[in-house]
Amino acid sequence: MTGIPLRTALSLHCARPPAHGLPLLIGIFLLTGASSGQEPGRAVGTVYLRAGDTRSPLARVYVTARAAKGGPLLASFRTNRDGRYSLADLPRRRVVLSALRPGYYVQLSRGRNGSEIVLDCTSGCIETGLDFELVRGSVIAGRVVDTLGEPVGKAYVGAREKGKTGQDFDSRGVTDDRGLFRLAGLREGAYDLIVKGRPAGAPEQLRAIDVHLAQGEQVDGLTITFGGQPSYRVSGTVSGLNLKKHDQLRVGLQSLLDSRRGLWSSATGSGRFHFDDVTEGRYQASAVLSRKGIKNRNTRFLAIVEVNGDIEGLVLQPASMSTVKGKLHLTGGAPLPPRGVQFFSHDGFGDRWARVRRADAGFEVEDLVPGSYSVRTRSSEVYVRGVRRGNRIVSPDGITLSTGTNRFDVVVAADHARLHGTVRKPQTSAPLPHAGVALDGRGGKNLVQADQQGRFLFEKVIPGEYRICAWADISPEDVDDDTNWEEAGCSNKIVSVDPEAEIEIDLRAAP
Repeated sequence: MTGIPLRTALSLHCARPPAHGLPLLIGIFLLTGASSGQEPGRAVGTVYLRAGDTRSPLARVYVTARAAKGGPLLASFRTNRDGRYSLADLPRRRVVLSALRPGYYVQLSRGRNGSEIVLDCTSGCIETGLDFELVRGSVIAGRVVDTLGEPVGKAYVGAREKGKTGQDFDSRGVTDDRGLFRLAGLREGAYDLIVKGRPAGAPEQLRAIDVHLAQGEQVDGLTITFGGQPSYRVSGTVSGLNLKKHDQLRVGLQSLLDSRRGLWSSATGSGRFHFDDVTEGRYQASAVLSRKGIKNRNTRFLAIVEVNGDIEGLVLQPASMSTVKGKLHLTGGAPLPPRGVQFFSHDGFGDRWARVRRADAGFEVEDLVPGSYSVRTRSSEVYVRGVRRGNRIVSPDGITLSTGTNRFDVVVAADHARLHGTVRKPQTSAPLPHAGVALDGRGGKNLVQADQQGRFLFEKVIPGEYRICAWADISPEDVDDDTNWEEAGCSNKIVSVDPEAEIEIDLRAAP
């Protein structure tokens, strides 16, 4: 951490010039990309809050402009008390406008459904009346306690819409030392509220409850108690098999709420199975057949099972699986290919990884459940820049796998950036020793601690867009709580990171 030079309050240093000018936004307004000799564009509008049949101007909303098709951030403005914003010096290109304020969501933009406004400024543009209409999000709040009524602190709480699985949460947080939590900014609808924590003197426990939200509704006063959960019996049959004498058939129930919770049971010769003491929740049911004399030959059967009472007569049918075959392509200064690639299911089916062959950088992943996946590498030296399908390179965070063999190549790079700077006290601007600094973006939230001079460093930052925030004192668990970012006033401090950039920032800690 030592030896980092102190420069201006906000500066950017790149190993090579970025393609669109200064790509860093911190604070209220910073814009880039207007070339010399080009007449800049301008976008003006008002942000309103809709409440029933009335609407009123909404202040403290960040309106941002970015290049279309996932391009860099170009400008940002925080609305005044009249809800007005003005984005000037927009470059000659297609621009996407969006509005953001924690606890709210966009219902209409420019009078139409949708959360964004697309402008064609390739020939210049002076646009007015670009209004957004926001709705106050719904809130779920309550308390987590043990069987004695004592608060459970640092319990993980997440809300996700019914039908979603895995770690795809709409809002999440952590309970404080009083066991209290608050999840804001939710749309109307039905949600699974997932709570996981460790009561004093007890093993980690998990609860799931149903919550239905109306628009702008506040559901508060919920009390979630760990301990004393009922358990149920699940039984059924594996269908479609011609079992032989020495075949071994095992059936598993894997929790979709917590990947570490799994139950296994041996089936009979007729394919019947049963489980006792299955707690309430959603499970992936699978059966694996091992046949004597056939090495590594397994047959899988899959179903999603909702357990909220005894289940009899469950039938597991053969499932068609996916296979991925491809190669790794090295770009952006990547050294030798990583040892493995990893596929993470967005549908709650866990992850699988495959070893990369050193000879030709090829890989093959079998037994994947068809659906949506993210692709990662098992390496800190490189990251997945994208997935190549034909002549297109697409994001690695939403790959759809179909039944049978899927062929595509994975593009990896090592052109990470470095982000460093100094945390300062909110009142005096003096360096704040040992402050916690969090960076939120690709890969989740990452926390580092500043040194005695308030200096911090994030190494090997994957190019992309990040939020950044600093606190005098914060735990890793509290960093996951979006409410802490909102209360600190730093939920919209945004950093755009280009490949191989060297970025230096002066940060004010949360008051």
